[in-house]
Parts: sequence; structure tokens; C-alpha cells
Amino acid sequence: MALVYNATLVGGASSSTPPGWPIGWNYPGPPFPPGWPADGCNEADQCIYDTFGYNFGDQVTFEYQPGLNAYAAKTDIPETPDITFVNGANLNATSSNIMGTGGGLGGDSNHEYVPDTWTQKQDLPAVRELSGNGSLDGKGYVTGGTRPPAFDDSCITWDGAAYAVVTNMLEDRAHHDAVAIGGELHVANGDLNAAPAADQRSFNPGTTVWTIRPAPVVFILHPNCAAVMDKAYMVSGQQGALELDFNQEYAFNLAWVLQTPLPSPERIFAGVTGASNALYLMNGQETSNALTDINNEYDPSLKTWRTALNTPRARAGNIAMAIQN
Repeated sequence: MALVYNATLVGGASSSTPPGWPIGWNYPGPPFPPGWPADGCNEADQCIYDTFGYNFGDQVTFEYQPGLNAYAAKTDIPETPDITFVNGANLNATSSNIMGTGGGLGGDSNHEYVPDTWTQKQDLPAVRELSGNGSLDGKGYVTGGTRPPAFDDSCITWDGAAYAVVTNMLEDRAHHDAVAIGGELHVANGDLNAAPAADQRSFNPGTTVWTIRPAPVVFILHPNCAAVMDKAYMVSGQQGALELDFNQEYAFNLAWVLQTPLPSPERIFAGVTGASNALYLMNGQETSNALTDINNEYDPSLKTWRTALNTPRARAGNIAMAIQN
């Protein structure tokens, strides 16, 4: 006799779904689907860690549990990294690396976080600022950026023990972001030696080739990008002196689509990550240059935004990273 599972739609709050089961459903049971935790809810197993920022050299790390909509203070970074704006890369489900991008003369720091321990790793081969960092197949990627005063086209990887140089991007690029979907690392928008980079390229680690992909609908600088359910999202960003509310969705090698705009405040330099089948945009810098403590949650299934519990402090240039506990 087939088991019958009680199910309630929760708008994508659960962080993983058993094979064959609809995304975005919790199973309050019992009985529960095979492999489901004993409490019937997996959402608290994947937490978001919000750390660093340029609020006076902010080293503080907070844990956010989407299922509980609650924060907990965690171990701070033991030193202020030599960076102002930071980008992160999740090497695997249980750890994440802050891999240096910076303001001023750039940064070369690499700090690994495995809840609840920070470890400083080997510095990047060269300082840089405003690069696009992402993760793919257990490696962190650092793409482009500037090595003041020049823009850079390099792409390097970090596997947790050593760096490697892979095929350069097709052009010098900075002020962009990087996100992995469809087995490739995508970089989009930004600056090409101070000219608008209103396009997108992707890197295939198997062929080591960069390929031109569909361009975003709207060109923005400093886009906030993350992946949820194998789609990329580019939320808010900057045109001229204004922050915009655009929310652009991209499925691999298909056209970008405009989705429900981000509620106010529009912002740049936010911590953004996908967790629990939802997108989280935490903190950031508004058009007025004010720093915000807002935490916005986007449900791709329902195409709706909600305001989650505000973060414990206002800051920008921070990193949000989802890690399985």
C-alpha cells in the first residue's frame, strides 16, 4: 500500500525536497517521505550567514534561520579582512569562503567559514577589487575586477587547498557579479574599462571555454546575483547615481525575463543568496548612500516578495552565504 504524505504549501520555505516531490512543500506528517528529517521540516538545516561589511570595518557574523525567521550571533571574523566590498564562494554545502575583493587598493584575503569557525587561508595571487565571485563544482571562482588602476580579465579558482588559473574572460570586466547555473559560471553586466558591459558570458569548466549568452533585459552596475532552483536572479543594482528595483530571471541559455520588482529600498552591495528555495537580499546601500538592515525574501514559485525579520545591524558590502548545517 502506498504511503500518503500530508503536505502544505509554504511558498518555497523548505530547503530541500525529496526526489519527485513538488518544490516548495513541507511535509508535517507523519509519515514523511523517504530521507526527510524526523521533525518533518528541513528548513532550519540550511542557514544563511551574514558577515562583514563596510560599516566601520564590521567583522560581525550572524546566522539567519529561514524556517524560524530568527537570528543568532556567531563567531566574528578574527581580523578585519583587508577588503571593503567582499564576495563569497561556497566551495561545498558545508563551508564557504570570503575571497577578497576590495575597495581602496584592493584586497587579497581568503577566509574560510565552517560553522562556527573562521580560518584564514592562502591569500589570492594578486590584489583586486570589485571582482565577481561564484562557486561551481566544489571550487570558488574569482573573475575580473580591477588591479588598480587597470581592469582585469583573469579567472582563477580555489579548491580549498590551492589556486589555479583558468581561461581568461573574453574581456576585462569589473563591477559585475558571477553565478552558477546549468553547469556553467555566468558573469553579467558591469564595466569594461569604464564602458558599459551590457552582456553576459559563461564559463564551462569541462571545455574551459567562455561563451556569449543572452544579455540581461536591463543594464545595471553592481548587480546582486544568486541562483535559486537552477535559475539566476539579478536583483536591483545601479544606473548612474540611482539604485533600481529590477528583478531579472534567467534560465540557462534562454532569454532573461523581468519578474516582480524588489520592494523599496532599492540597493547595491547587498548580501544575496539562495536558500530554502527562496532568494534572500540582505542589507545594502540605498540611493541616498544610507545603509539598510532590510532582509527581503523572494519566492520564485509564487513570484512574490516579503520582508523577513530585519538583520541585527545596517551595513553594506556584506556577504550572505547559505550553508547546510
